[in-house]
Amino acid sequence: ELDVSMDYHITHNNRIHVNITGADSEFVSNLLAKEYGTTMPFFNFEQGKKYAGQLLDIGKVGYGLYVDIGIQDNKRTDALVTLHSLRKQLEMDDSSLREIIDVHVFTDNLPIEIEIININPNDKTIDAALSDTMIKRYQEWISDDHERLIILGVTKKMIESVLRKTNHTTDIFSIEALGRFEFALQCKRTTRATGIVSSIGPYLRGVPINLFIPHEVQEKKDVSS
Repeated sequence: ELDVSMDYHITHNNRIHVNITGADSEFVSNLLAKEYGTTMPFFNFEQGKKYAGQLLDIGKVGYGLYVDIGIQDNKRTDALVTLHSLRKQLEMDDSSLREIIDVHVFTDNLPIEIEIININPNDKTIDAALSDTMIKRYQEWISDDHERLIILGVTKKMIESVLRKTNHTTDIFSIEALGRFEFALQCKRTTRATGIVSSIGPYLRGVPINLFIPHEVQEKKDVSS
């Protein structure tokens, strides 16, 4: 019963631009921004603060990970989590970016939280590091003996429906929301993630599914360190 009219279009950089008019437009605009996030001009971002974003163009460069944190600019501008900071934070001092990506199952569109380390206003670049929350997540996942499936681009209801169809509901200990359409399925200790993938894969064609298997991750990390 709000007095608003809305229409939207997809921008050149694949964002959703929503036009909101009406007496309640400010309320609706604030609500959407809170619920889904919104873009901001480059100079609104602040050094030392944390921002949510998504990984993109994984492996296309060797000097770090680019994170889309919603920077509003005429040209594409993303935050860079440098290889130096990744090596230090993830305790993989001599590892290449590819090794770090493989070990931690970093993939395009994975929700990530970063902390801005440096902002260069002259060339409009942002250097960042993974937030403490992200480091803690991976430490907990690696020390845990539950295997996980990382599924991107679906709703929780879709996942639950597929698990019921394939009789795997009781094999999943929990479904952790990483973002709005990104989830980590924590398997029960007696359940192998590879078996779940082979069953649910045909029902989720085209949906990226990655495996996070703690002992394999730790072995790779030990070799790469």
